[in-house]
Parts: sequence; C-alpha cells; structure tokens
Amino acid sequence: MFNSIKGNKSDTFKSEIFGRVVDSFKEKNIPFCVFRNYERYPEEIGGDIDALVLPELLDQVDRVIQEVANDTGSEIWDHCRKREASRMPRAILWFGEKQEIKAIHFDFFYQLEASDVRYENVYSVIERIKPFKKFFILDKKTEFLHIIMHGMFTATTDYYTKRYTDKIRKYLDEGRKIPENSLRRIFPSFIASSIIKNLKDGKVNNIFRWRRIKKILFIVKGGLFFKKLIPYSLRKLKKILNIFYPPGEFVVILGPDGVGKSTTAELTNQLLECFSIPSHHFHLGFRPALLPSRQRIGLKEPRQNSAFLDLLRYFYHFFDYVFAYYVRVRPRLVRGEIVIAERYFYDYILHLPRKQMTISKKLVWWTFRLFMPKPTACVLLTNSSEEILKRRQELTKEEIVEVLQKGEELGKTVRRFIKLKTDKPPEKIALQLIKWLLCKNS
Repeated sequence: MFNSIKGNKSDTFKSEIFGRVVDSFKEKNIPFCVFRNYERYPEEIGGDIDALVLPELLDQVDRVIQEVANDTGSEIWDHCRKREASRMPRAILWFGEKQEIKAIHFDFFYQLEASDVRYENVYSVIERIKPFKKFFILDKKTEFLHIIMHGMFTATTDYYTKRYTDKIRKYLDEGRKIPENSLRRIFPSFIASSIIKNLKDGKVNNIFRWRRIKKILFIVKGGLFFKKLIPYSLRKLKKILNIFYPPGEFVVILGPDGVGKSTTAELTNQLLECFSIPSHHFHLGFRPALLPSRQRIGLKEPRQNSAFLDLLRYFYHFFDYVFAYYVRVRPRLVRGEIVIAERYFYDYILHLPRKQMTISKKLVWWTFRLFMPKPTACVLLTNSSEEILKRRQELTKEEIVEVLQKGEELGKTVRRFIKLKTDKPPEKIALQLIKWLLCKNS
C-alpha cells in the first residue's frame, strides 16, 4: 500500500493504470464508454475520468478497480463504498517521482442525468458507442447532447460556461449534427426551437441564458415538477440552516511535539484534494495573528513579566482565536469543507508552561469550555515516549505522558474523537484518518 512507483513518471503511470482498467473491462466483457479526458491517450490521460457503465455491472467494475490497484502496488479509495443516484466514484493513489501523492479519479456513471432528470437511456447509449483507440466513446450525437445539457445546467460559473461554450463551438465548427430530435423530446417545443436556432446561428452564449426557467420547464416536460418541488425546497432550506449548523468538519489534531501532527495534517489535506473533497489546512499551532501583534501597533516589550500583563496577553490571544474561527474557519464549514488544524487553542490546556504565562489553569479551562468555538472532531496522535523523543527533544518523558493524558480527556469533550498511533508510515495514518472522517460508521 502506497508504494513508491519507481521508474515511472506520474502521467505515464496514470495512462498505464487507465490502460489496465480498459483491458480488464474487455477481458470480463463489461460494456463501457469514456466521455471525458481521453483525447490525448496514451501519451497523456486526465486525472478525472468519466465513464458510462450498466447499473447491474457495478460490482464487477468495483472488483476490476481493486484488482488493478493491487497489481500496480497502488492504493484504492472507494469513498466508503459510496454509490450516488447516478454515479459511483473511485480513486487509485500512488507516489510520484518526488514522493508526492498522485491519483486518477474515476466517476462511473450508470445514468445520464441533468438536474436529476434522465435525458438518455443508458442501455440505448451503450448500444451506440463507438471505438476510439483501445476503448469506446459516446457516439457524436449523444456526446453533443451531453455537452449541451451539462453546459446549460451544471456550468454555473464563468469559467465552466466558457469551457462548455468553447466545446460546443468546436463541435459546430467540425460540422456535427445538432441533436434536434433529442432536444425536442426533452424540452417544450418553444424552448427546444430556441436552443436549436441559437446553435444554428452560432449564438452559443444565448443557450446559457434563463437557466432556471429552462430547468423548470425541463422538469415539467419530464412530468416531475411536483416530485422535484419538495426536494428543491428542502435544499434551499438546508442552505439557510447551514449558516447556523455548518455541514463541514473542523478537525483538530493533538499530540506532543514530534508525534507527526503537521505531517499528518498536510498529507490528509493532500489526499482529500486527490479525492476532489473540498478541504483546507490551517496551521493554528501558533496564534492566528488575525489581531495585530505588539510590534505592529508600536508597543514595546515589557521589561518584566507580571500576572496582570500575562492575563492581558492571554485574553488578547483568546479573542484572536475566536475571531480567527469566525472569519477563517466558519465560512468554510458553512460551505461544507473539511478544515484541518494542528493544536488550535488546546496548547493552552495541554501544556500551558510552553506559553510562558503565569495564569490560572482553571481560568484557561473555563474560558475555553464556555466561550471558545469547539471543533467537531479531535484526533490524538500517540506513540511511545521513546519514539517521540527520538524525533524531537522538546518535552520530557513525564511531560509527554501528561500531554497524552490531557489530550484524551479533551478529545472526549467533542462530538467525535479518535486515537491514532503513529507507528506506521504517515500516508497510512492520513488514509486511516480520512476513512474515519468520511465513513461515519467505520
């Protein structure tokens, strides 16, 4: 697992994995077609591959991906055995030449949908697929229809709108036939006629206008208006509730110095990016510095420490963490991201002497419990005192034991808590952490 693939550049190895998957599908008579990021194969293959398969063959597809990962010494990520309404996401991971994590991400679609409404029958599409090099792709008419539908309903930003506009213009320049019959079947006649006219006149940008109205009429034509109305209303309500109850995860990694907190946090964030899961890594081991430092506002270093000055400094740092949470962390949680941070405010509780403050531990504890925003999950990294001291000699053996004990007590005060022993390669620790985070029942 997570072996370095020596002698292979990442892009070359990506093409090799894709080729093995294609060969296995052919050997096992699994009909499929690829409809994204295949144009430059075998010289290069995209990191995100969209493929269409039949729904009853998903288990066989799963086994093929697992076999290819095993044969190439790579690691498979199955998104917690996840299967969505129209697709099954899977990823294969490995190390590149510079020991960075690389991945090829597959989305195996078993329905062709836009706005949760099917616009083509998957069985009839599979019957019309065309050979391309060593695999199959959509026939030209279905491919054109697929780009039009997803351009109208999923390209919600200027960047993606431009990408879909360029693709449609390219197809028109190639002289591809507009899928008029399919558009008239999907949309009411006046909408279909408008789309077809704009495509014939080369006014591609016009088909992206009035998206919401087209979406509603598309659903009405499919006879699903009332069926979709309640889920749509619930999604809008959920967005409002997300402001007060964010769906994201705020994960804090605890442990003594030298146990591997920063390495685990960085690798976890890197792996989540490979899986196309929105995440962000904040290094909150030190003061977030959202509030200005003493030097920035022109204050001199005090000549001697005092309990009063330490108290002022503590509350200044305390409010800095609170503001940082609401300004930097909370907005990402509302958007559903996973935010990973080391230490956070917990250093004040786990090992107050390192902050060089003569303040009451009870004051720190109660201000934290009553006012500090809490993470949704805590991860305590552990190891033997001897192993930790080999990596970094900043704490004594007794202090390491104390930090681990307090970390376990603190971890039990949050909603989710796990202890991970760092006696394995950091990549395995990171993957174990991700599986625990995303697979709620694992």
